[in-house]
Amino acid sequence: MYCIDKIDDGIFLGNEAVALRQEILKENGITHIIIAAKELEPHFEGTFVYKKIDAYDQSSSDITKFFEECNNFIDEALANDGRVLIHCYQGVSRSCAVAAAYLISKRGYSCKLALDYIKKKHYECCPNNGFKEQLEAYYRSLQKMKSNGEEVKSSRCHCLIF
Repeated sequence: MYCIDKIDDGIFLGNEAVALRQEILKENGITHIIIAAKELEPHFEGTFVYKKIDAYDQSSSDITKFFEECNNFIDEALANDGRVLIHCYQGVSRSCAVAAAYLISKRGYSCKLALDYIKKKHYECCPNNGFKEQLEAYYRSLQKMKSNGEEVKSSRCHCLIF
């Protein structure tokens, strides 16, 4: 069963089943896709702009290292009137962690607030405990930078078109 839920302007969450349904992606205006799973690959090369992160759904897996590049990818898509689908295999843990990191970075949401916000629109959202801890640490690091008057730096996205 596929799922696709709009969680914010231009940002959608889903699972691998929806990523296989080109007609559903097009109906929702999807232009960019983040694949948040090591084991998955792009399905519609040349049709969508893809960003693939090699993330495992394990508490010990470091997903934080992908947050800034995913945030930049989302920003670039939205700046060009695009719509982004973030998905992993089930649309439960990895993709939700990436979406929560975006809300934490761009809106200043706490981890809890970001996940609660997402769950209202995508009830499947349930990052594993390791990802939740990493999201908390990410929030704290951004707050510390903000309190020190530092600007959060991000690198430019290098998007691959398949």
